Amino acid sequence: MGRWHDLFLLATEPYRNYGSFSGRARQRDYFLFIAFQWLVIVCIAILHRVLTGGARLPDPEQGLHGSLPDQLAVAATLLFILASIVPWLAVSTRRLHDRGYRGWIMVRWFLPYVGLLFMLWDLLRAGDRGPNAFGPDPRGVNFDDWFE
Repeated sequence: MGRWHDLFLLATEPYRNYGSFSGRARQRDYFLFIAFQWLVIVCIAILHRVLTGGARLPDPEQGLHGSLPDQLAVAATLLFILASIVPWLAVSTRRLHDRGYRGWIMVRWFLPYVGLLFMLWDLLRAGDRGPNAFGPDPRGVNFDDWFE
């Protein structure tokens, strides 16, 4: 089809493989998924502004009080985030598998102060070259074949 269609398919792949924690995920796959999530939330906020004539989104701590567009925007955002939790955990686990780690290492992301640093370090570094214990290289390159 086209490049945009291919990017959309890559960005939404974790939703199609809902709950698939096995295998490996490239950096590109992970960050396209995160970019897609941000894009959807920004689109909800823009739609809310158009429907309300430029009003800001209500504070989520106030709950679903306010006008109907406010309630719809907050509900849509919360439903989208809830629907994205399992795919996010799955693609994050597969991203860690690409580095040779088990998914349970994500627990350290929730450590105060240093958790964000661990998360960035784990997700930004390149994955293992060639196959590892979690599967073949998702880039499709097997460096062992180069030396035969």
